[in-house]
Amino acid sequence: MKWISFIKDNQQSVGILKDKQILSLRTLGFNFKDINDILTLSANEFKQLCDAISSYKGELINCESGILVAPINIPFQDVICVGLNYHEHCIEANQYEENSFVLKPEATVYFSKRVNQTSSYLSELSCHNDVTNKFDYETEVAVILKEDCRNCTKENVKEKIFGYAVINDYSARDLQVAHQQWYLGKSLDGCFAMGAYVLSRDECINIDDLKITTSVNGEIRQNSSTKYMMKSIDDIIIELSNFMTLKKGTIIATGTPSGVGMGFDPPKFLKPGDVVLSEVEQLGFIKNKII
Repeated sequence: MKWISFIKDNQQSVGILKDKQILSLRTLGFNFKDINDILTLSANEFKQLCDAISSYKGELINCESGILVAPINIPFQDVICVGLNYHEHCIEANQYEENSFVLKPEATVYFSKRVNQTSSYLSELSCHNDVTNKFDYETEVAVILKEDCRNCTKENVKEKIFGYAVINDYSARDLQVAHQQWYLGKSLDGCFAMGAYVLSRDECINIDDLKITTSVNGEIRQNSSTKYMMKSIDDIIIELSNFMTLKKGTIIATGTPSGVGMGFDPPKFLKPGDVVLSEVEQLGFIKNKII
């Protein structure tokens, strides 16, 4: 299922996207405002909800009569991010600033990103040129957890996953370098954009081999596949859960491939008027105009 949040008649609701129509969960008697409300359900409550969705045969809403917003408006916690998870991106990052990015990390790089509010898939987005002049894009796959995770294994990790979404982890490269860590440069307001829907884990075919692309003003910049991840999504969850409890609703951004702005010579950072299109096969797109 494609889980969405949308606004209709000045009221925000949760629904299921079916082609160009919406099944509003309010029609089924569930008054959820955000997908976070879904993630707080017990396993039994979630099953009842899915059964109600599957058996519904009634009227749907045309997408034109509702406005799709970010499926998860405010994450429960900081987003967990994976750095340098594609080999070619490791190379370009090291060439850009070798004292701030590691070429071949012996252990996976993890960091967090403050997201006070998620930007939607069609939002205009500030490049924050009052504090940075090296504003960059990173198209990634995000995974969202539906259960608390501790010491996950290969055998049970998939059952912990709610679904996947395309995201853009916008970043201020000069702030990353100047502060000698990444939290500040990753956490400017609005700099976490999420696609229109979260695709259920059971409906995502082969998450480990999905095409991932970014274009800026029509120019293809990133063109890769999740098969080139150095650590798979399942392995990321397993490793993290061996060190900490991952709470339900946790969002993990799983890394970006090569082709980010800082990887060009000279770098191609974003400026007002640019249009950034992020796409991941099966997970849809994000189209942000930079202002």
